[in-house]
Amino acid sequence: MLKEFKYVKKEGRGMVEEALHMQKELYRFLDAFADGEIPGDEYSLYELKKFVQSVVKNQRKADRFFRVDGYWSLLPEGTHMPSDGRVDFVYIPTYIAVSILTLFLERFPEEAMTIENYIDTLHDGIYFASTRGLRGAGYEAEEGVIESLKILSKGKVFSYLSKNVENDERVKPLYEIVSQKLTHYQELVKENRSLDYGFSKITPEKIKEILKLIERG
Repeated sequence: MLKEFKYVKKEGRGMVEEALHMQKELYRFLDAFADGEIPGDEYSLYELKKFVQSVVKNQRKADRFFRVDGYWSLLPEGTHMPSDGRVDFVYIPTYIAVSILTLFLERFPEEAMTIENYIDTLHDGIYFASTRGLRGAGYEAEEGVIESLKILSKGKVFSYLSKNVENDERVKPLYEIVSQKLTHYQELVKENRSLDYGFSKITPEKIKEILKLIERG
């Protein structure tokens, strides 16, 4: 299990494969944390806090490719990447990081508040997470929305957004995106219509599952 937030330090052969492995490790960590396996007998609260501190430390500032502060990347700083690469190696890690920080704040608020710049880091991450509308790349745009919502639901991010939307302007854009998706999905279910995009579609039954995730998260 991860003990610190990791990313590829240098460009070169095998960079993409290494970054994909790191992405899987982040998914695994979030799942274990959300399911209550962390902290536990094999992963202490002390280790969890150390990991969270590394997440805070590795948040990145705006640069020539990303004009907004608050993202996490699995690739070296300054790496140019196509749209699908930005989703896989910047946006998905950012959604996971936001979920981890939100869940840690909910479960261990006193510990979280001892970490310098915790709330600013979280809110910058929340704002950055809104900048793509949660969409995937190309034909997978809508599937990307669903995957993004699943990740954020694991960290109880939707609940956090609703409680803090009036407290910080950085929270509003993502709150509005999720609210719009919720309304749209509810309309589709009510009319028993699929969500059609490209050559694919998401059935009303699948949309109901997504709505449950939003309502729980």
